[in-house]
This record gives sequence, structure tokens and C-alpha cells, in this order.
Amino acid sequence: MKKISIIIPIYNSAPYLNRCLDSIKEQTYKNLEVLCIDDGSSDNSLEICEQYAANDLRFRVFKKEHFGGSGSPVRSLNIGIKHFKGDYIGFVDPDDWVELDMYEILYINVNRHSTAVGVVNFFWNEDGISCPETNDVHIPNEVLSNETMLRIMFARDIYRSFYFTTWNKLYNAHLLTKNNLTFNSNYTFAYDVLFNTELFLLNECTGIYDGRPLYHYQQRPDSIIHTPSTQMKRDDLRVFEKIILMLENKDIRMYDIIENVKRIHAFHAAKYVETSIADSKLFKEFQAKASLFADVYIDKNKNNKSRIEWFKKYLTY
Repeated sequence: MKKISIIIPIYNSAPYLNRCLDSIKEQTYKNLEVLCIDDGSSDNSLEICEQYAANDLRFRVFKKEHFGGSGSPVRSLNIGIKHFKGDYIGFVDPDDWVELDMYEILYINVNRHSTAVGVVNFFWNEDGISCPETNDVHIPNEVLSNETMLRIMFARDIYRSFYFTTWNKLYNAHLLTKNNLTFNSNYTFAYDVLFNTELFLLNECTGIYDGRPLYHYQQRPDSIIHTPSTQMKRDDLRVFEKIILMLENKDIRMYDIIENVKRIHAFHAAKYVETSIADSKLFKEFQAKASLFADVYIDKNKNNKSRIEWFKKYLTY
């Protein structure tokens, strides 16, 4: 059995951490190493991690006392990538948890089909309720090419369970190290989208999808994803602009993928306009960003009048 390295970036996660770490500790796939990278927590997150490491040699703890509070786990993720020892890499957020057979299923899938990436469905968890994600179009249980994975990832209104994130995926570590892939530290937000895009642009990167929901994505109103800073909002849009350029520079058929990335960019920009009404300077900044690909957003939603009305409201507010 090959080793799976699971990287967990941690900052002030104590209320959720035991549930997360227990779900990994009790995995049916036993050949694991768990890298807990604490980004200078001011609560007892570090102590919790050290307790697990003291009782289970598979757990390794990394401390960064002087760099906490960044609002982004990019540094922690890259420390994990620097120090892992496994054949495969998985990522888990500290307020989430996984089904006990998730990594066994992912391992079986990627080995059976000899793919670089394995993907599973996930649950949205809120107020104690777990709701599995659904897709409008079935993702076949067959080897997916790199171009197909890009197409699925960015057609997110149709293939919602594939998602942008790294946490519902298992990666062949050799492919990452061979291509020096890490999380881009120039961005504090949407770095996982960029990471997956860079990986999926490699012709040798194939994937396999399993429709069983095995990851629990916890919804918290105070989480970074729900309360991004202004810099994170800017970085989010910068990432999608960078991805558009990356795709435009490829010589494969990317037009429909690029159009979907532009649509996502416009949607995110409009959401940031919506939340910046009280700040006229910021409002105009995000309004200009939303206008960049307004025609694409409107065309992609031509059969959804309410979406177009909502979008146009923030272009002409």
C-alpha cells in the first residue's frame, strides 16, 4: 500500500479540530501521514495537534508562531508540500471532516484507472444537516482527460460536485513534484482554482470521478470564504483573469472553457459590487471588473431573466 499524505492548514480551529482529526485518524486506509501546519494559532489548536502526534506517529506537527492571522492558508499548504513523504497528497480544511472510507475509495479509484487525480462528491453541512451536492449532467465513471476536467471544473453550474477545491481530490505526488507545482503565494484567495488549473493543463494529467459524497464541507458565516477581505476579493478576480490568459495561450480547443471562466469572473465581481455599496471607490472598482465580461455573463444566462436583471442592476447602480 502506498502512502497518502494529508495536509491540513490550521489557524484558530480548536472548536472543529477534533472532529476533523478523528475522521482522518480512523480512516480505513491506514498508510497515512497527516501534516498539521499551525499558522500561529492563539487558541489551543496547536496543543490539540500535538496530542494527536503524541498518540499516533502518523501525525506530524509544524509550528509557525510568528506568522499567524494572515487570513490565507497558502503558506501552510506550501509547507506541507515541501515536507510530505507520501506517494499521494490530499488536503483537508480543519473545520471540515471526511467519511471514514474516503481515502481508501480515492486510492482504489486512482490505482485501478492509473490516473493522476481522483475526485469524489461532497456534502454541504450547515446547522447539523448534511446535503450531498448534485449535478445537472452525469459525470461518467471513466478516465477523464485533462481538457475534460478543465471543462467540467469551470462548467460549475452543471457539474457542481467536481468543484474548484483541492479538498475533495487526491493527487499523484510525483506529478506535482515533477512539475514543481505549489500554491501561488501571490494570491490570498482562489489559489486552489489556480493550482488545479495549472495541474489540469498538463497533458499527462488524467482523472477519475466517484459520485459518492465523502467529504463534509462545513458552512460557517464567519469563515474566510464567507467573509473575504478586500484584498482577497481582488485576488479572487486576479486569479480568474490569470486563468483566462493561461487558457488563451494554450493551443487546444479552450473557447468554451474560457467563456465559462469569464462568466464566473463577472459573477464574482458583481457579488463584490453588491457588498461594496457603502464604499463608493470600492464599488466603482468592482463595477469596472464586472463590466469586463458583462456580455459573456448575459449571454450565458440568456434563459435566466432574474440572473440578468440582478447582474445589470450592479452595472448601472
